[in-house]
Amino acid sequence: FVVAVRHSRHTFGCIEKSENFTISIPKVRTLKKALGFCGTVSGRDKDKFKESGLTPFYLEDVPVPIIGECALHIVCKIAYKQAIDPSLIQAEYVKQMYKTNDYHTMYHGEVIGVYESIN
Repeated sequence: FVVAVRHSRHTFGCIEKSENFTISIPKVRTLKKALGFCGTVSGRDKDKFKESGLTPFYLEDVPVPIIGECALHIVCKIAYKQAIDPSLIQAEYVKQMYKTNDYHTMYHGEVIGVYESIN
C-alpha cells in the first residue's frame, strides 16, 4: 500500500517517527461530517479525534491508531520511503501541484494486517 504525504502536513512528522501507518476506511456515506472536519484542519492545531467525535483505537502490537468508527482497517509497516524528486516531475505538474515546493514523500507499506470492524 502506498501513501503520499506532503512535507508540510502534521502527518509527515508523525509518520517519520514511526515504523507503521494505518488506513481506516469508513462505510459508504457514514462519518461524512467528521471526516470533512478532519480534512480541513491540522492535527498540529486541533485534536481531531476529540473535536470530530472519532475514537482512536490501538490494535495489539501496532503503535499508531486506527479510527474506531471506520469499517475497514489496513495496518502497514513502512518498507520503503522516497521523497519526490522535483527534477523528475513534468513541469506542468510542478506548476499545478507544487507551486510552493511542498513536495510529497511516498511511503511504501507492507500490509501486515487487515481488520474489519463488527460495529
